[in-house]
Amino acid sequence: MKLRIKNTLIECLKFISLMFRVSPVGVRARKRGVLTIQVLIFGSVSVILLTGFVLWMDINLRAARRDYDEIRAFAIAEAGIEYYRWHLAHAPNDFEDGTATSGPYVHSYYDRNNNLIGNFTLDITPPVIGSTVVTIKSTGSLVANPSIAKIIQVRLGIPSFAKYAAVLEAAVRFGAGTEVFGEIHSNSGIRFDGLAHNLISSAIGAYDDPDHSGGNEYAVHTHIAPVDPLPTTTLPARTDIFEVGRLLSVPQVNFTGITQDLSEMRATASSSGFYRASSTAFGYEVVFRPDDTFTLYKVNSTTTPPANCTNLLGQSGWGTWSINSTTSLGAFPMPTSGIIFLEDNVWVRG
Repeated sequence: MKLRIKNTLIECLKFISLMFRVSPVGVRARKRGVLTIQVLIFGSVSVILLTGFVLWMDINLRAARRDYDEIRAFAIAEAGIEYYRWHLAHAPNDFEDGTATSGPYVHSYYDRNNNLIGNFTLDITPPVIGSTVVTIKSTGSLVANPSIAKIIQVRLGIPSFAKYAAVLEAAVRFGAGTEVFGEIHSNSGIRFDGLAHNLISSAIGAYDDPDHSGGNEYAVHTHIAPVDPLPTTTLPARTDIFEVGRLLSVPQVNFTGITQDLSEMRATASSSGFYRASSTAFGYEVVFRPDDTFTLYKVNSTTTPPANCTNLLGQSGWGTWSINSTTSLGAFPMPTSGIIFLEDNVWVRG
């Protein structure tokens, strides 16, 4: 009996050992299967990451390419503006690009190797009567990417004396406390001791200031402390006095030409414009209306200066510039020539 139990236990142990025994081939097969799963997992993750990286690179390359194309299109549009600025410098009254036809005007744009890279299209709006301001719109586009276009619009005009607060032939002094918002120019020297919100310029580099002894001074200078140095020493910016700056040795204003221009304008106003001689009073007030007409008034009196304001120097015409009373001289259409010539003091509004 004991022997049978012993033999049965031995057989059971053999059976169990056979169940858990793994042959070398089986081990290699199981290991090969595990490695295949790992390769699939890591391969899938790598493909996903690589695909995402490629897509990210493609988006960035497209964005960089578009930015580059936009910069080139903008440069082409700028070239269109510069071209027509040059054109107007040689033909000031030509607003049809030399074609005698209405626009838009298309020009090809080449690189330095004479390769066509784009075009600029010009739309030109000529000045209205009585103005010199022309509006130019330039649209730049690329041959390689026609979907991109950049537009620049500018207004160009011939400068007039309206930009100046004062323009003079002789030397001038602006005292302390003076505040000026427009440009000031003199063909001689300027001593400025106030506050200038705009450019101050002179046609010369240095001059002998009659209000100051010693050597010549810079043609635009101030005596507000610290006093400007004499020439040969670097001229400081002094933005506390000259907010925009000051210029020396700029081209002269041609007062002889101005006199001639005024004479021609007076003749034109007398023939095809609007002309009035002296008002025999304080001057004229012109009020422009939105229907292309204007009303003309004769200024009979100005506001009396306050009691504490006294004409100590006995100057002629001393007083205020505020209108006190007027007389209407009628309403008139805008002249065809755009010129209104009034030989008197003039107040303008509207």
